[in-house]
Amino acid sequence: MSVLNIFLNDPFGKERLPAYLYVLARSYFYISFSLIAITPILFFIETNSLYKYFGQTSLSIVSQLTLYFFTLDLILQFISVPKKVNYIFSLNGAIDILAVIPSWISIVFGLGFNSSALRILRLLRIGKLFNNLPKSSFLAGFRGKLIMITIGILGIKFLIMSFENHPSYPIFDNINIILGLVTFSLAMLLGTKLSVLNNRMYAIEDSLCRCVGSLKIFWEKDPSIHAELIDWSRTLLETIKNPHKEKINSMRKINNGLYQMLALKHDGPNLTNFARDIAYILHRATASSPFAYENLLRDIVAIFTLVILLVIPGLTGLVSILVLSYVFFGMFLLVDDMDRPLDFSDGSLITANLEPLEEFIDGK
Repeated sequence: MSVLNIFLNDPFGKERLPAYLYVLARSYFYISFSLIAITPILFFIETNSLYKYFGQTSLSIVSQLTLYFFTLDLILQFISVPKKVNYIFSLNGAIDILAVIPSWISIVFGLGFNSSALRILRLLRIGKLFNNLPKSSFLAGFRGKLIMITIGILGIKFLIMSFENHPSYPIFDNINIILGLVTFSLAMLLGTKLSVLNNRMYAIEDSLCRCVGSLKIFWEKDPSIHAELIDWSRTLLETIKNPHKEKINSMRKINNGLYQMLALKHDGPNLTNFARDIAYILHRATASSPFAYENLLRDIVAIFTLVILLVIPGLTGLVSILVLSYVFFGMFLLVDDMDRPLDFSDGSLITANLEPLEEFIDGK
């Protein structure tokens, strides 16, 4: 990958860029993101003849600079890729081309067609870069993902608002009751899932605490098995951090060997409870919500968003979609992340507390 390609498509790969280019690449990314964010607003102002409130000259300059910036970006992207034809017919290439070419065709041939709204598609282009943002950035992690979703939905709403005054645009009456019922249903579904997932995460933590208590009793009663207990504890910790089916099956086989060894000297209620709690943790490590529930919840969120976009006009609709996108999508993303309480990857938001097991290992 060329330096120019890294500059454009991996601006936060600090170790892959010279220091001065790293600073420029970050600035370039934030400029691109800002221009994408204001594009639907400019489109709304232009199509509704609101220049008199903002200044036609200044808005025209901003619109032209935006077009020039994305034209330059298209040229640089084309130069940076080794296979030009593949780039043109790729999704990223199509997005880059749609962001500028229709506008230039309209300008050259005087068609009067405003295609600046297509630039909002570039959110799809740069969305993946949010995963590489440094943690110190205000756009990093969960907040960045939520801001990007909110800007995308608001952009769509601004585009829809541009056509709401057209005579052929349908008018919806008495929609409040339906929206209230759907909102209540969506809140109930999210709340139910949150309660289930919260109980599951705390149950895993409680089981782990009981396991550590049993380990301490085994440790004090039989010094001859200290090494085996530490090795087993480290393997368990490694297994339940971002587990998958193969690791869980392997851990179950290791457990059988440990139980056989402990049963020779420590058979009794303590060993029984220990084995039961470990089995529960490993069973819940890869558990997730039923697909039917997930699909229903996702469909309702998508349909509700579409209804808000289409049926609530004007400023009320804009505020409604802002609240919906930030609150409901924020809850949706948090609850979805909570469905993986043992995912300790960098992008994870909510995880089970494994400190008792870690302290046991470190203290021995």
